[in-house]
Amino acid sequence: MFVYDFARPTEEQEIHEFLQLYYLLREPLNQAAQIRLEDFQPVIRGVTERCLDNQLSVTCRHKETNELVGIMLCSIWDRSEESESYYNTSTRNDQLAAVHDEIVNIVHNSFWKLVDPTVKRVIHQEMSSVSDEYQRKGIATGMLNFFMDRRLDEIHDADGIVSEVSSLANQKFLKKKNFETLFVLRYDNWRDSNGEVFIQPSDGSQQMELMWKPLR
Repeated sequence: MFVYDFARPTEEQEIHEFLQLYYLLREPLNQAAQIRLEDFQPVIRGVTERCLDNQLSVTCRHKETNELVGIMLCSIWDRSEESESYYNTSTRNDQLAAVHDEIVNIVHNSFWKLVDPTVKRVIHQEMSSVSDEYQRKGIATGMLNFFMDRRLDEIHDADGIVSEVSSLANQKFLKKKNFETLFVLRYDNWRDSNGEVFIQPSDGSQQMELMWKPLR
């Protein structure tokens, strides 16, 4: 029913449209921070530029219609490429957007401080999304298996896979796939002047997790 393959640069526009339709609107942290299309477009351009350049990202298409139904965007991340501002909602200056960016950046920037110092290069799973119609059909598992079966870690001399995960479903999914949680950042650390938590995801998640799967 489904066909998995590596994402190609020629698919960039289609992937943009897919992520705008599903990842932007359905990803719980995006929802909670009220990330808009104009906020998301500069971010996704940077992510796809990194991720479509190395034959690491995976697409899932419907076998009969060729419809894109899933995408897992991955890039190579070297220890020498540490950055303090991985995520920047440059289109906004409100406090909600600032809290969103701070949470993502704290989790992202903690990785090299927490992982074993012998780890020098990893595969960074940046975004993963499945269309609404094809949820719970094993597509996320299929994309990860397609990736793992090809031992891309060996080809690219990577020590493991890391991902910043906000979705409660994805946190549970990756734990089942033997990812470990390196770091947890709770959303209730950020409150407004009335004591209300800024980030309140619709899926009930209370934290972002930094998840890691060593491959050596």
